[in-house]
Amino acid sequence: MSVSVGSLLPLDLLRRLSGEDLDAHVEKVILLVSVDEEGWPHPALLSYFEVVAHDARTLHLAIGNRSRTARNLRERERLTLIVVDAEVVYYIKGRAREIAPRMEASPEDAVFCVRVEHVLADRSREGESPAVITAPITYRALDPRAWRSRGERIFRELRSYHGDRTERRA
Repeated sequence: MSVSVGSLLPLDLLRRLSGEDLDAHVEKVILLVSVDEEGWPHPALLSYFEVVAHDARTLHLAIGNRSRTARNLRERERLTLIVVDAEVVYYIKGRAREIAPRMEASPEDAVFCVRVEHVLADRSREGESPAVITAPITYRALDPRAWRSRGERIFRELRSYHGDRTERRA
């Protein structure tokens, strides 16, 4: 059952999304759900290279600048990020605003700043099925070295943004 953990990222989730131990999460997927023009949920998959937490209320995302997800975020702003791992499930609800139409590290990606509004955690409660998630959603890169190099450049650039402004840190 999902329970509210407040309007800030809990410390374990903040550490995970800040890249504190990026190598432990490098092949894991984060699911992003935006809202399409008809009100339907629209799913997209992100890597941990494409999501950076700057603090407990602010995330930056790299999103394909011509994708339906980017269009949905530009037009409706609402999203939910779903983090699934062994014995961990979080739902991060927030509002996104595009702050850069393209990245230097990846010109086909735009940068969106997300303000966290609500965080839920899935936790088993007494009387519910005593089951837990046993593994994350993962992927395998077809060219691991090239993929890792590109991902690290994207991650570094996302970390260079400051807050919800377009300025980047030196």
